[in-house]
Amino acid sequence: MKIKSQCNHEFEIGYDVHETFGTTLDCPECNSLLIVPWEDEITIIKGVVEVRLFHEYMHERNPELWPKDGKNTGYIEIGGENDGRVVTSG
Repeated sequence: MKIKSQCNHEFEIGYDVHETFGTTLDCPECNSLLIVPWEDEITIIKGVVEVRLFHEYMHERNPELWPKDGKNTGYIEIGGENDGRVVTSG
């Protein structure tokens, strides 16, 4: 699947769009955290899927709970080197 990110980079991943709704990924060009929007929100132009910046996407849906820049948020990694550990961002 070909992707165009909100950080203005284009790249490909080896999955079909229907397998990736709600999935997060890092931009291979600038390392921005991205999210593939849900099926009812996704934009596909000429076969290219437009993905969003994760923190902006979350902020739009939860403005009082999620900061636009992602500061003081965190994540739980499952299946990686930090498996099950909460990791915070500054």
